Amino acid sequence: MRRRYLVLAACAGVLLSTALGASAGNGVRVTRVGGGVSPTTGRPWVVKLAVRPRSFHGSVQVVATGPRRLTARARGGHGSYQAPFVFPRSGVWKLTARVGGSRSRLGSVRVRAARLVFDEPTGIAAAPGGSLLVVEFARQRLVRVSAAGHVTLVAKLTKPWGVAQAPSGAIFASDLGWLKRIDPGKAPTIIATAPPGIEIGPIAVLPNGDVVYSTAFGLYRLPGGVAGTPQQLAPQISLSSPHGLAVASNGTLLLSDTGNNVIRRIDPTTGVASIFAAVANPRGIDVSQDGTVYVAAADEHRIVRFSAAGQRLGAIGPLFADPYALTLAADGTVYAIEPGALGYIRRIAPNGTSSVVTGP
Repeated sequence: MRRRYLVLAACAGVLLSTALGASAGNGVRVTRVGGGVSPTTGRPWVVKLAVRPRSFHGSVQVVATGPRRLTARARGGHGSYQAPFVFPRSGVWKLTARVGGSRSRLGSVRVRAARLVFDEPTGIAAAPGGSLLVVEFARQRLVRVSAAGHVTLVAKLTKPWGVAQAPSGAIFASDLGWLKRIDPGKAPTIIATAPPGIEIGPIAVLPNGDVVYSTAFGLYRLPGGVAGTPQQLAPQISLSSPHGLAVASNGTLLLSDTGNNVIRRIDPTTGVASIFAAVANPRGIDVSQDGTVYVAAADEHRIVRFSAAGQRLGAIGPLFADPYALTLAADGTVYAIEPGALGYIRRIAPNGTSSVVTGP
């Protein structure tokens, strides 16, 4: 009889152990193992857990509480579990493990905002409200990037390159051999066409609303930014694939004549042209409210500055891999494109500090 009682007791012990392992977390302790790589928005991240006792084989859930509430089921065994997360927002997220009715605090993680990546960006323009207009060449579209990093589609295009916005709110984009106008809430309309086989590149808007644009060989002015017959400016100049166009503080045009390694100053009324500055392989160009001129100097891999009279003032920000287009916001912040299949935007603040534009 005694042996029979021992056997029954042993069986009861096994049943009790199994019940505890699958129970509502009684006696189960969950801890976070190591810090690991800091999570980034939109990218998979795994939190590693140690579960004790090691014999536990029940369900473990991890709850992340921050800008939103996320729940992930942890998988594993023998005391080692992992829970996958993809955080949609940056900020601090608190982690809690749930085993049945019990909870274990796992601390918190600071989620970094991910770099906004564009597929071959070629054009950029600062817009009111702190947003940016960005041409994404490979995806054949024009998008708006809000101050918070949200990306929204403005228009689908064919082979876009440059972009500019008028004070009226109208947006102008170069698309293959067309100059297109995009009014708020409306589809793009063609307002100018280049000769067959010629593509339109950089664009600028004059204070009176006239739009100026360049092809690889000529510079043109379109009165009022509406469909009509463009007027060629400075036809006596032999241009070589200009990559940047801006309006100077005195109303003249500044053109990055890339293949000729110069920046030209052109009077939009008379067509009189002169050399503003010599720059090896100049690309994007823009002018601040105080008249300072900023140029993406490709051969130097820098953003360089010039006075309104053309005197070089030095470079700002970090070295670039391949500086392309740039724009200035109203507060003097420079936004410059690093092109390529994983292109992105660098932000250079007026105090010279540099950062990369990130998502929400």
